[in-house]
Amino acid sequence: MQKISIAAALIAATMLSACADMKVTPNPIVPDTRIAAPVVVNPDVELAEAVRAQLRSMGVRSVTPTVAKGEVTLKGEVETGQDLARVAKAVQGIKGVTAVFPDVNVKR
Repeated sequence: MQKISIAAALIAATMLSACADMKVTPNPIVPDTRIAAPVVVNPDVELAEAVRAQLRSMGVRSVTPTVAKGEVTLKGEVETGQDLARVAKAVQGIKGVTAVFPDVNVKR
């Protein structure tokens, strides 16, 4: 048992002496690859999400918007012409929408 204890003591002493020679920098150096690039946000993506949120808040699940340069195309199906007018007017009132093109089937 003494041989194991002596060996363990030698290993510990060697490790401690190695640690004493280490140099510690006060601030770690971060390579350029770890710095995040700024996120570029596409306004059409944000606008499409705003339109989807508006449609959800109105309870409209059967209409899907697509957005290109602020122009919103609505595809899907609604029950009546009044529903279509209500949806189109709500979408047209969203900031950033420049036009609304309804490609929506009216059931009755």
